Amino acid sequence: MTYPENILRIVRQNLDLESTDTSKDDEINAMSQSKIFDCVCEWEGLIGYGRVIRNWMKDIYGINLDEK
Repeated sequence: MTYPENILRIVRQNLDLESTDTSKDDEINAMSQSKIFDCVCEWEGLIGYGRVIRNWMKDIYGINLDEK
C-alpha cells in the first residue's frame, strides 16, 4: 500500500526523520495500517490510544479498522 503524502510526513517525523526525508518510505509503505494509525495517533499526542480509538470506531460506528 502507498500512503498519502500527508500521512507519510507524520510517520516520518514520528520515526525521527525530517518530514521530507523519503529514505524510509518503502519501509513506511510496507507498515500495517494499524501501525500507521498508531504512529499518527502518537504524533498527535494520543500516545497509546491507537487500539482504543479503533475499538471506539467499532463500538460506536460498527466499523472494524483492524486488519483481517
